[in-house]
Amino acid sequence: MINTDALKDKVLDLALRGLLTTQIKEDGSAQELYESIQEDKKKLFALGEIEKNKIIPITDEDFPYEIPDNWKWIRWGDLSERIQYGYNAPGKQSGRIKLVRISDIQGGKVLWDTVPYCDIEESIIETYLLHENDILFARTGGTVGKSYLVEDIAEDAVFAGYLIRTSYSNKLCAKYMKYFMESKLYWKQLQSGTIATAQPNCNAKTLSKMLLPLPPLNEQIRIVNVIDEVFGIIEELEEQQEQYEIDKEALKSKLIDAGIRGKLTEQLPEDGKTIDLLIKLKSETSTFNNSRRKKSKKAIKVEKLPFDIPDNWEWCRLSDIAYTNIGLTYRPEDVSEDGTMVIRSSNIQNGKVDYNDIVRVKCPIKGNQYLNNNDIVICARNGSKALVGKCAIFEGKDKEASFGAFMAVLRTPCYKYVYYYLHTQAFRRYFSDDDTKQINQVTQNILKNAYIPLPPLDEQKRIVERIDELLQYCQ
Repeated sequence: MINTDALKDKVLDLALRGLLTTQIKEDGSAQELYESIQEDKKKLFALGEIEKNKIIPITDEDFPYEIPDNWKWIRWGDLSERIQYGYNAPGKQSGRIKLVRISDIQGGKVLWDTVPYCDIEESIIETYLLHENDILFARTGGTVGKSYLVEDIAEDAVFAGYLIRTSYSNKLCAKYMKYFMESKLYWKQLQSGTIATAQPNCNAKTLSKMLLPLPPLNEQIRIVNVIDEVFGIIEELEEQQEQYEIDKEALKSKLIDAGIRGKLTEQLPEDGKTIDLLIKLKSETSTFNNSRRKKSKKAIKVEKLPFDIPDNWEWCRLSDIAYTNIGLTYRPEDVSEDGTMVIRSSNIQNGKVDYNDIVRVKCPIKGNQYLNNNDIVICARNGSKALVGKCAIFEGKDKEASFGAFMAVLRTPCYKYVYYYLHTQAFRRYFSDDDTKQINQVTQNILKNAYIPLPPLDEQKRIVERIDELLQYCQ
C-alpha cells in the first residue's frame, strides 16, 4: 500500500523548494514583492491600524535549504499584518455572534452548524471578526499547530482564545501560506518552539519567527495549482486504497466462509466419515471439558444450524473437539522483566502473535494456563466489539508463555481448521448478534457451545491448504 501521507509531504517539500514549477522572469522577484508589502505595512502603521513589528535579521546560516534565485527567505511575522490572540468567552446556545473554537475545526472545515454563540461588546466585535483568507492557528492542547484557512464564512463570527489569527497582505496567495503550514518545514520549526507541558502550547512569537520560502505572487499561484492537482490525485488514490482494503477483507471472509462450507474442496470417499474422528476427539477432550461444566444433554437442532454441509461431515460443538480455558489474572507487582510471557489482546495483530510490548510476570501459574504450541489464543473480552473474537495460533515452540485474563485458549488437533472457523461470519454472528449475550465478551459457554461443521481430517488439511493458497493471492 502506498503511504499517501508521506507522498503529500514529499509533494509539499518539492513545491516549497521551487522544484514543481518553472521560474519565469516576467514574475519579477520575491524581493520586490517583499518591499511592496513592507511599504503597505508602513502606511497601515501610520494610520494606527497595525502595530509595528520588530524585524529579526536572517543570515545565510538560517536558511533551511536552497531556493530559486528570485525567491526570498522571509519570517512569517514580516509578512503578517497582524498576529492576534482570540476572544475569551464561554460558548452559549444563543448570543450576539458565533464563536469559532479549536474543536469546531474538523477536516480542514468549520462545522458551522455546531459552532456556539457568545456575548461580546459591540465595540470590540470588529477586533475579533473573522475575514476571508485569515489563517487560524491552534496554540495549545493536543491540536497545537493545526491551522485553518478561513473560507466560505456562513455568518459573522469571532474566534476563541485558544486560537491565534494571522492576517496578511492581499499581495500574497492565501492558500500558498496555508500549504506552508502543512509542510514538514513548518512542523519542524513549530516543534522547536513549542513549550512542552501537560498541555503543549505555542505562542505568537514562535509563529512570527518562522522562516518560509517566498516566491513571486504568480509563482505562488502556480505552486498552489500544482499542489491542488497532485493532492486531488492522491486523495483519489486514498479512496481507492480504502475501498481496496474493504473489498480485500470481504473477499478473504468469503473465501474462508466457502472453505468452511466445503465449497473449496472435493469430498473424497477414501476420507471416510467424520463420525469416527468426532468420537475420537470427544474422548480426548471430554475429561477436561466435563470437569469444568456439566455435560450438555442438548441435541443440536437441525433448524438452528447456520448452513448446509456435505453428507460426510458432522455438526458438533467446539467442546466436542477442543478444550478451553480462561487466562491468568496477575497483579501489577507480579510484572517482572525475567518472568513468564503473558499474551494479551494487544499482542494479537493481523492474525498473529506479536511479541512487541510483551508483559512478563512472576506469580503462580496453573498448568492449564500455560500455552502449548499451536494453541489458539482468543481475545475474549474488550471494550470494542470489533476486537472481541480476534485470534492467533501460538507458535512459541520452546517459549514458555501464559495468556491474560481477558483471553481464552482453544486446544485441538484441528487447530488450523478451527482457527479459520473462528474468522467466519457464522461464528461472529453466534456470539455477537444475540442481544441476550454480552456483545463485548466471548464467554466459556459461548466457546464451548458454538456449532462448528467438522469434515474428515484429510479434507480439513485440504481446506486449510486451499484457504492458505487463496489468501496469498489476496495479499
